[in-house]
Amino acid sequence: MTPVVSFPGDPPAERRLPWLVFLLLTVAFFIALHDPMRSYSIQDDYLPSEDTLEKHASEGNAKRQVGFLMVGGIGALIFLGSNRRPLEMHGFLSFLIVFFMAWITLSITWADQPALTGRRLIVIATLATGALAVVTRMSLRELVLFVFFSSLAYLLAGIAAEIALGTFRPTLERYRFAGTIHPNNQGVNCSLILLSGVTALLTEKRWRSLYGSVSLLALVFLILTKSRTSLLSFVVAFGIFAIIVFGNSRHFTYACCLGITAMLTVLLLASDALSKLVAGTILLGRTDQDISGAMTLTGRLPLWQNLLEYAARRPIQGYGYGSFFTVEHIQEISARQGWPIAECHSVFLEVLLGLGIVGVSAYALIQFLGLARTVSYYRVTRDPRYAFLGGLLLLGIVGGLAESTLLVPTMQTFVQFVTLAQLAFQAPAEAIQRHLDSADRRKFSAPAVHRLHLLPKPASPGEPS
Repeated sequence: MTPVVSFPGDPPAERRLPWLVFLLLTVAFFIALHDPMRSYSIQDDYLPSEDTLEKHASEGNAKRQVGFLMVGGIGALIFLGSNRRPLEMHGFLSFLIVFFMAWITLSITWADQPALTGRRLIVIATLATGALAVVTRMSLRELVLFVFFSSLAYLLAGIAAEIALGTFRPTLERYRFAGTIHPNNQGVNCSLILLSGVTALLTEKRWRSLYGSVSLLALVFLILTKSRTSLLSFVVAFGIFAIIVFGNSRHFTYACCLGITAMLTVLLLASDALSKLVAGTILLGRTDQDISGAMTLTGRLPLWQNLLEYAARRPIQGYGYGSFFTVEHIQEISARQGWPIAECHSVFLEVLLGLGIVGVSAYALIQFLGLARTVSYYRVTRDPRYAFLGGLLLLGIVGGLAESTLLVPTMQTFVQFVTLAQLAFQAPAEAIQRHLDSADRRKFSAPAVHRLHLLPKPASPGEPS
């Protein structure tokens, strides 16, 4: 079994899991994001009406506000309690996150709709508070299990809701599994189960059959969502996770070589049949569009071209966080694109519109610095849970290319916040700290200075100085 690393201030591994915190956060996000009637009330194209989008833009969504305020309240209660680790600034990543949050807050001063930006800021503040509190209360092991059990609860609730409503019909041509949320979000939820389940399978001593069987179940329902973005994000995240964790294994190397050989053989001998298979794979069995529609990313490419025209008008600071999609912009862009739109369907374009080049540069750098830190931590500790944190960030990076995960925050947004908070505001494991201290000593030692030719080389014994 892969060795497990202990953390400074972590509770003993045999301590009971903080089930109450798990439950409260799960309920809060269920209130904010889930609707048991979703699969019954959703339209054939799985899009909300333009009237609904305009209402949420002008008035907000009371149910979401209550749920996110609960997350912030739970975070505040954790901070008021005991048995938690202190927060500390750790490296350039923490300063960059503080700068980004300050830039978001300052954007209310130049926002087109300050009230709209203010509402968005409250949501981000509650999520950030909850994330910071969670990393002071939970160990890395508990974070993995929290993601697993919370996401599993949402999947089971979705299955139960569709069965009760009679909407669970996977044999229908246009069916996509939604459960209690949009199929794309359900795909992300299944991806979270898969990543956390595999990680738990590698690191936990008990319930391993549970983690394995639930992961297989989540894979089936990920495919049933027919969400290309979610599936692609998971494949990339899990692929990198596997390379990081199993890359030094000869069996893994042999399996990769065998798989590549098989793919090349099929490509050589059955190229015609393969082209049809690729087209079917891209569509994932969906009949609401043809291959040309899929290649435009379900209308996203024309939308992005349109939105870039708006971004060019305010390139430095943007329109204010969450302030771009006013009722007027929703009507204007929806009419031009021919479908109801109230988000960018890309987190990077969303940040560019709201916070300009300054904001999107900081956001991208935060993501990639966090990802690099997870890889370096894994190399020191060989703990798969650091690779899991990297997988969570990759899910957000790849999925964020086609989804607005900040403007329309989800459970994925929260676990990204938790991951970055863990990396930036918590002391690293003892083994990592020793490695960092050793690296610092080597960096500033005299031999290192000599190699850089900043000091003259000392004379050998017997030579004149």
